[in-house]
Amino acid sequence: MGAARDTDAASSRFGSVEDRYRRTAAAFGLLAMAIGTLVLVGWWGDVAAFRSVLPGLVSMKVNTAAGFVVAGGLLASRASRAPHAAAWRDRAERSLGGLLVLLGLLTLFEYASGASIGIDQLLAREVPGAVGTAAPGRMAALTAAALLLLGSALTLGADGRARSRAVAVLNAGAATLVVASVLGYALGDPAGGSVGTSMAIHTAVGLAILVFGIAFLAPDHGLLGLLRRPTGGGLLARRLLPGLLVLPVVVEVAQRLVAEHGILSTTVAAILHIAIYMWILGLVAVVAAIYIDRVNARVEISERRFRATFEQAAVGVAHVRLDGRWLRVNDRLASIVGYTADELYPMTFQDITHPDDLDADLANVALLLAGSISSYQMEKRYRRKEGTLVEVNLTVSLVRDVGGAPAFFVAIIEDISARKTAERRLAAEQEPPAPGHPGRTAARPAARGGRLDP
Repeated sequence: MGAARDTDAASSRFGSVEDRYRRTAAAFGLLAMAIGTLVLVGWWGDVAAFRSVLPGLVSMKVNTAAGFVVAGGLLASRASRAPHAAAWRDRAERSLGGLLVLLGLLTLFEYASGASIGIDQLLAREVPGAVGTAAPGRMAALTAAALLLLGSALTLGADGRARSRAVAVLNAGAATLVVASVLGYALGDPAGGSVGTSMAIHTAVGLAILVFGIAFLAPDHGLLGLLRRPTGGGLLARRLLPGLLVLPVVVEVAQRLVAEHGILSTTVAAILHIAIYMWILGLVAVVAAIYIDRVNARVEISERRFRATFEQAAVGVAHVRLDGRWLRVNDRLASIVGYTADELYPMTFQDITHPDDLDADLANVALLLAGSISSYQMEKRYRRKEGTLVEVNLTVSLVRDVGGAPAFFVAIIEDISARKTAERRLAAEQEPPAPGHPGRTAARPAARGGRLDP
C-alpha cells in the first residue's frame, strides 16, 4: 500500500508517461533551436567557432541553422499543444512545417539541376572555397533530404494513430540519413557517400536531436514504440539492438584500419570480415532463440495460472467481445444463467439481459469504450434458459491491446438472488400494519434489484 501511494504521488508530481515524453520532445526541440541560434549568431556576428566548431571542419550553413530554429520551435510547439488547439495555431504550425519542406526541396532541386536559384546565401554570404562545400552557403544534400523528411513529419503532427505511424516512418528515414553521415565521418567520407557539400558534425548532432525529439512526440510507434513494448519482441529489441547498431561500425572501422596499415593480406582480411559477420549473425540467432524460449515459458506459466483462477473462481467470470458476444466463460457463470458454455458462445449478453436493465448496461459500455470511466458496477437481471430471472451484481472493465485500442471486456458476475430475496422479505416484515387491519402489513409488490451507478 505504501509503495502504491509513493507511485501515485510520483505520478501526480511528474505527470503521466505521455506527459513526460512530450516534455522530453519539447526539450529536444528547444535544444535544436539553441544550436541553430548559435550558428546564426556565428554567421551574423562572424564567430567562426559557432559556424564550424573547430578550424578545418565543415561549417553549418546558414540555411541549415535557420531550419534548425524553425524545426526546433515547431517541435516544441507540437509537443506542448493542447489536444484541441486553436485553429490559427494549427495553421501556423503547418505553415512552418511547409517552409522546412520547401527549403529541403529547393536545395535538392539545386543539386539535381546543377543550377543556383539564389537561396543559399539569402541570409548570409560565404566566401567560395570553404572546407567541404560544393557551392557557397549550400547545405549538404543529406541535410536537405533530412529537413524535407523532418518537416513533413512535423507538418503532419502526431494526432491520431495513422498520422503517428506516418510520422514514425518519416522520422526513420531522417534517422537513416543522419546515421549515413555519422558513418561517413567514421569511415573518412564526411559527405556520407553523396555528392556536393559535406554535412557538418554539429549539423549531424542537431538532426539527431530533432530525430529523437520527434520519436518522443509519437512514442507508441516506430523504434521507440517497439522498445517500449512489454512484449517478447520489445524485450528482444532492447537486448539486441544496441549491439546490432554498434558492432557493424566497429567491424568496418577495424577492417579499414587493417587495410590501410597492411597488417593482413586482402584475402585474409576478407575471410576474417566474413567470419566476424557470420559470428554476429549466429550470436543474434542464438540470443533470439534463448529469449523466445524464455518468453514462451513465462507465457505458458502465466496461462496456467490464469486458467486455474478463471475456472475455479467462486463467481462468474467472462471475457466479452466488443459487440457483446461471449468470448470465454467459466463454469460458475454457466451455472448462474443456466446455459452451457457452448450454448452461450453464439449469443450476446444482450440476448439474456432483462429488457428493463439493458439500456443502463449499454450506456455504461459506451462510457467504457469512450474512455470516460475505467470500470462500472451495477445490479441487473439475466433471464435463465428455463425462463426464470436471476439477479446479479455485475462488474465490468475494459482490456486494451498493446496499441491502446479496446480489445474485450472482463465481466465479474455474482449471483445475489438470495440476498435480494431476503432484503425484500425483511423490508416487508418491517412495514407498519395497514390501517384497520392490526397485525397485517399492507400488500406490496416485490421490488426488483436496484441498479448501482458506476
